[in-house]
Amino acid sequence: MQNLSNVASEQRQRIWHESDRGRTLGGKASGLVRACLAGFDVPDFVAIPVGEIALMSPDNLGPQVEHFLTARRHRSAGESFAVRSSMAIEDQPGESAAGLGHTELNVIGRWNLFVAFQRVAASFHADTVQNYVCQMGGAACRMEGTVVLQDMVTPTLSGVLFTCDPFTGDPSRIHIDAVCGPCKRVVDGFATIQAVVDRLTNVTTAEGPSAKALTPEHVMKLTDLIDRHDARIGLRYDIEFAFLDGLTPIVLQSRPVTTPSRQHS
Repeated sequence: MQNLSNVASEQRQRIWHESDRGRTLGGKASGLVRACLAGFDVPDFVAIPVGEIALMSPDNLGPQVEHFLTARRHRSAGESFAVRSSMAIEDQPGESAAGLGHTELNVIGRWNLFVAFQRVAASFHADTVQNYVCQMGGAACRMEGTVVLQDMVTPTLSGVLFTCDPFTGDPSRIHIDAVCGPCKRVVDGFATIQAVVDRLTNVTTAEGPSAKALTPEHVMKLTDLIDRHDARIGLRYDIEFAFLDGLTPIVLQSRPVTTPSRQHS
């Protein structure tokens, strides 16, 4: 993982303050920029406008990607990357579009990166995406957004933090779905740890075949992450997290909760 340079920080602040930032970057990239600017540790990334993917070739992946790769040439030749969709309709407060955009993980090598970019960009135009837009009350349209290239990480523990109860919206009950290893299995619905943290009593109940891997220290760090996220970004977000070698979680994604919350007395 690489720290943001001053240049990158300035570029991202400029992009983030554009009035159409959500449509320009798409939901995932907007969330990553927001987390970076709020001071959270995020695997380094670059966002490429989806319209520029068609201009790529295996020998020239475009200035942003080439600069990103050049900065990593001192690393292992087998370093892997994630290539993700970041559509304008994804990860928004009123609509999630979860699972519609394509994702390629553990991509190694220039040719494989080129193929991954093409596949992810193609998913912007899939019938399932247009059908989703129509179901949400919109008219079929050209999808805007970016394709995100991001450093892959190798976590010991990862998952999704639901900062309020996903069924009732109660912010006093945190839900954690996690696995030992990469987060994709959680996103795909195969969590091996399900935990609930009652913030009023500080009692944690955890179940699942890997439940013991989620230690009290992990839970303490995750509740601290939520407190900082609430203070710097806002309430009611779902946070994808990962622990690498230590007990400091990094943020993989951060997106607004889209399920309606209920009022609590």
